[in-house]
Amino acid sequence: MALGPGSMSGPRNNLIDRRGVCVDAGVDEIMFGFIRTGDIEKFQQVEAEIVAAFD
Repeated sequence: MALGPGSMSGPRNNLIDRRGVCVDAGVDEIMFGFIRTGDIEKFQQVEAEIVAAFD
């Protein structure tokens, strides 16, 4: 499956770098679509490993 131009995937550091580029470009909301509904552990992992890098 190919990702669109506004998509990102890969190792944690790539996601953090790409998120930084998006924020610098004016993006103020990012959706994480790969997390299954109700998967609290995965939400917490994304928060701890990716989102928290920008606190």
